[in-house]
Amino acid sequence: MTGGLNKTQIGKYLGENNDYNRQVLRCFIDAQPIQRLNILQALRQFLYSFRIPGESQVIGRIVEMFAKRYNEVNPTALTNDALFMLCFSFIMLNTDLHNPSVKEKMTFGQYKRVVMEMVKKESSLVNVEDSLPFYYETLKNEPLELDSDDADDLNMTFFEAEKEGWMLKQGGNLKTWKRRWFVLANSCLFYFQYSTDKEPKGIIPLGENLSVRQCDASLEKYGQYTFEIYQSHNRSRSIKACKKTSDGSVHIGRHEVYKLCASSEEERDDWMDKISKIIQLVRKDFISALTPQTEVH
Repeated sequence: MTGGLNKTQIGKYLGENNDYNRQVLRCFIDAQPIQRLNILQALRQFLYSFRIPGESQVIGRIVEMFAKRYNEVNPTALTNDALFMLCFSFIMLNTDLHNPSVKEKMTFGQYKRVVMEMVKKESSLVNVEDSLPFYYETLKNEPLELDSDDADDLNMTFFEAEKEGWMLKQGGNLKTWKRRWFVLANSCLFYFQYSTDKEPKGIIPLGENLSVRQCDASLEKYGQYTFEIYQSHNRSRSIKACKKTSDGSVHIGRHEVYKLCASSEEERDDWMDKISKIIQLVRKDFISALTPQTEVH
């Protein structure tokens, strides 16, 4: 979303307190793909797209607008103010756990007391009590990106991406559906667990033997928005692809087809069209490489 741009400068611009910049901030937040993410995942993804300024007033203004937007697209039992306070507690906890100058790190018990103290001001926060252990452990193991432009390297890698966005992907062995962030670039379809991840979970090279087609809506769990990438010639062979497992090793994929589900008919058609065009270009290059060149005298 912000590939090729300096995240620090983006943050400074979004943090300016005037009418025009606040409108830009609102548009920037509205464009964030945070549907169906939990609040910590959504905040992580949002903060990854720019470097948030250090002034508490600016942080408050930005996070307050983000919390309101989150509730618009993911209605919760929390008020906008409660979500704002929860997000602020994430940032506070993240700083405490990962700032080298903080010697005594906040324990879970201390963090829980902080959040429960907020319940006195926002009673709806009581609804997150059971989720606090998850939030604490996640932030302890996976810090938020608050003060680095290093992540721009990944954005630059996919700066020429044909398309990117969320889709559901059906598993190979277990036919469960999981939400993944897809990037179509360099004649490959990359997919990530989160849009902020630095390394893909899997890579599907779009070879000359592949094709794409819409699935029969009556047979699919997710209906008319499902399509598949398949072997158009030798259908008994698995599609050449690789997947990174939870232990960090890389395995060769065993999909005979890759079933994907977009968020709408328009998105499905756009994905299918762009994937098909790349396959056609790869096929053209492949045929050209096999065709003997006539020598001109």
